[in-house]
Amino acid sequence: QTLVPKPDKVYRVASYLKRPPRLLIQALGRQLDHPIKTKLEQKFIYSRLKLLDLQFCLNIHQSLWQFYFDLSYEQHQWPVSVHRSLDYE
Repeated sequence: QTLVPKPDKVYRVASYLKRPPRLLIQALGRQLDHPIKTKLEQKFIYSRLKLLDLQFCLNIHQSLWQFYFDLSYEQHQWPVSVHRSLDYE
């Protein structure tokens, strides 16, 4: 049985996504030298930013656990909980 953490336990919303979306969209429009005018564009961009941020955080989390796994594999040192789970097989 594999335990998969819930995304809300792993993922912390980036501070720029905690601010009002209007401010973020305005700043982004200034950076791009192209104002983002329509509500549809704004909603699309904001929803994609949230997804990209989530993906980035989950990739970092996965890399960290992969590093722990690789290190344990190389050193042949496993946490007690892993030993217990392997004893049942």
